[in-house]
Amino acid sequence: AVLHPDNLYGASKAAQSIFARSFDHPSVVLRFANIYGIGQRNKFIPNSIKKLQAGEKMTGTYDTKSWLYIDDALYAIEHAMQFIKTRTNCHIFNVCGASIASPFQVAGMIGDILHIETENLLTPVETVDFSPLMDASNTMAHLQWKATTPLLTGLENIIQLSAQNVMENG
Repeated sequence: AVLHPDNLYGASKAAQSIFARSFDHPSVVLRFANIYGIGQRNKFIPNSIKKLQAGEKMTGTYDTKSWLYIDDALYAIEHAMQFIKTRTNCHIFNVCGASIASPFQVAGMIGDILHIETENLLTPVETVDFSPLMDASNTMAHLQWKATTPLLTGLENIIQLSAQNVMENG
């Protein structure tokens, strides 16, 4: 497939693929969707949790994204490491989450988990989705892997573990 990136991030992904294919040895390139999980800082989900808990207003977009829980990302890496043991060339796989949602929807889910009324806190912003959702069918078929953590479960885990960390560490 011909690569036509339209931004710096896309260009870096294209360069990664070209680099991996330029050598004659087994390799796997994993293109991850939006990874989220406990311990993130200065990212959309932890920032949304803090803002909603503080009662701060925030905006959210309608562009849909695939949300990949960190545990699922690690399992994909394990599967890729097993896969490459029996291969002789480069393989590139998209690694997507089990759930698709817009940031606006994610912020609403966080509010529901925290029992915070978000109607007056969230302002939707219309956006254009510049990145079509990644197709992970090749990944599922060849690596025999698929994401299993629903977004709601991942968010609940993050909020529960964050609360435990605050209680333990003050």
